[in-house]
Amino acid sequence: MEIEGINFPDDAYYETFGSYTMVQMEDGKGRILITEFALKLMTDVVYIELPFEGDEITQGEAFGMMETVKATGETIAPISGKVIEINEDAIGDPNVLKEPGKNWLVVVEPTNLDEELKDLATGEKVKEYYTKEINKAKEEGTLK
Repeated sequence: MEIEGINFPDDAYYETFGSYTMVQMEDGKGRILITEFALKLMTDVVYIELPFEGDEITQGEAFGMMETVKATGETIAPISGKVIEINEDAIGDPNVLKEPGKNWLVVVEPTNLDEELKDLATGEKVKEYYTKEINKAKEEGTLK
């Protein structure tokens, strides 16, 4: 789906906790990504902190941090699980996240998926939430 010229994949589940992450499921594993909207808000990313493989992350809680030249913010886990892969390229060069297909942070083996997917947005809920967020960002001048 496209909202205000920004792509939001239909096959993703979106957290609405405020860090603009999403999860795409494949073969029982969840790939956690930064939304295109978040990437448009960012200036140059100067530092990224991610958990280690084997770490457990919890839905709704911070599992990493991103620092840009303008701000620092936590990344919030859309689902809980054990981290089985991290985006090593993003650790070496955080701006790689802005490249098509490279905006993923970690891959997890979910631990409570069926329950937690109920807390995430899809379809019309995504459209409603992100339309408000995009308009707010435009009013604040953080999105052009």
